[in-house]
Amino acid sequence: NPKTSIALVAILLVTLAGLVVTYVAVVLPAARSTHERALPVALAVLTVLLWSRLYSPQFSLWAIPCFALLALPRRAFVLLTVADVCVFLTVYPLTLVDRPHDDPVRAGLLVVLATAVVLRHAALVIAWLAARDLARVPSAANTAIRA
Repeated sequence: NPKTSIALVAILLVTLAGLVVTYVAVVLPAARSTHERALPVALAVLTVLLWSRLYSPQFSLWAIPCFALLALPRRAFVLLTVADVCVFLTVYPLTLVDRPHDDPVRAGLLVVLATAVVLRHAALVIAWLAARDLARVPSAANTAIRA
C-alpha cells in the first residue's frame, strides 16, 4: 500500500531526525561539559529509548543502571516498572490466546497495553529531563576546574 509506505518513511525520518537533533543539542554538549560520566551515558541511553520505533520491556533494562548511578526521580523508575509489567501482562494473553476481534477481554487488554506504552514513554521523558537538568548543574568537579 503506497499510503502505508509513505507513513512508514515519514515515521522513520521524524524519529531519525529527532534522535540526531537530540544527540547534537543535548547529549554531546553534556558529554563535553560534565565530568560525571554517567550523565551523558544516561542521556544517550534514554534518548535512544525515547526515539526508538520499537518497544520491548526488556529495553528498560538499559535504563536501570541510570537510575542506580544518578539521582533520577524515583517516580520515573516506579512508573517505568509498572508500565513494563502491564505491557508484559497484556502482550502474552494477546499473543498466546487466539481471541475473536470482538472479544471484550481483547479490547480491554489492548486499552491497558496502549496506556502502559504511553506511561512508559512518560517515565522515560521524566528520567531524560532529570538527567538533562543534572547535566546542566555544575558538579563539584566542574566547579573546582572552573575556579
